[in-house]
Amino acid sequence: LALGLTLGVFLLSYVNYRYNYDNFLPDNERLYKVFTNVAKEGGGVDQHTHAPLAHSLMRDCAEVETGTRIYGSMTFAWKDEDDKEHQLTTYSVDTLFFNVLDFGLIVGDPGKLGDFGNVFISEEAAKRIFGDEDPIGKVLKDGLDYPKTVAGIFCEVPYNTSLGRFDALVSESQHQVNYDIETSWEGTNEYFSYIKLRHGASAEAVEEWMNGGMLDKYGLREVADKYALSFMMVPVKRAEVMVGTRGQYMDFIAVLTILVLMLCALNYALLSISSLVNRSRTIAVMRCTAASQSDIWAQFMWETFFIMIAAGAIAVVTIYLLRDTLATTIDSPVANLFTMQNIWVTVLVVLAFFLGSGIIPATLFA
Repeated sequence: LALGLTLGVFLLSYVNYRYNYDNFLPDNERLYKVFTNVAKEGGGVDQHTHAPLAHSLMRDCAEVETGTRIYGSMTFAWKDEDDKEHQLTTYSVDTLFFNVLDFGLIVGDPGKLGDFGNVFISEEAAKRIFGDEDPIGKVLKDGLDYPKTVAGIFCEVPYNTSLGRFDALVSESQHQVNYDIETSWEGTNEYFSYIKLRHGASAEAVEEWMNGGMLDKYGLREVADKYALSFMMVPVKRAEVMVGTRGQYMDFIAVLTILVLMLCALNYALLSISSLVNRSRTIAVMRCTAASQSDIWAQFMWETFFIMIAAGAIAVVTIYLLRDTLATTIDSPVANLFTMQNIWVTVLVVLAFFLGSGIIPATLFA
């Protein structure tokens, strides 16, 4: 019972956690990530898009309030003014990044992300590199030894974001210059495109434009027909599970966990039923002392309740003792699975487990 409860609470909380990535972002109900879908054999759903996509939607679609494009993610050693190295995961972004994905800009002007010589770093990275000193105006050297002035500080990035945790943001011109990246429709299609819709706007309308008028306007029709290419609007909270087979993997874990919970509950019920012969005398005495059917039913439900309390305590202790191993496995502190936003999953699992384990034997005995 304790093992089943431990697995059920942890794994279903994890699935719910993964299905609610980026829910901390302001206006997340209006935020979408654009995916491409190649229906031809060997294709599939991909999170990368053409460089001009987000900006073109801002111009062409009245439903789109704003959009941003993001290039790659690289982790490399940045050097501080004492040449000490610090590993920072870095994205190349445009000046509209914080307008769309508001991770919380503490200090700085988002417009300065357009300057090749600037870098924005997270609050945690600033603390790690500069301690209690004011980081604004300090100079860091990137992996190619280009000096970058710290021009902004943003909040520490939560673990449950589809972008993954990052420490630094630089101008998209960084990669365009360093790697000679072409940003036209004929250029690279390795950008992430995020858009924010206007209040009340329809995502279906934007999707219809991308797969219709946009193909014709920018000369993409032939390529789209050749590869059966289409564009998809995915709510940002679902973007994480759209990548690769992550969604199917989460669904598989959820179904398997529910089956394990059902088997554990049924096993407990069968063990209780098997004790009927030994407990028949006790039940008979209760009936002779004017105990009603509901009294007997309540007794067995209370018995299940106290056993569940003991099993729950074991589950809590088990998860706590394994927290470091589990955190490494899920790439997030275990505590993030049991926040106030997610605790309903734990409550639901415990309640369902309690009712499933207790009602069958209680009804039979009564």
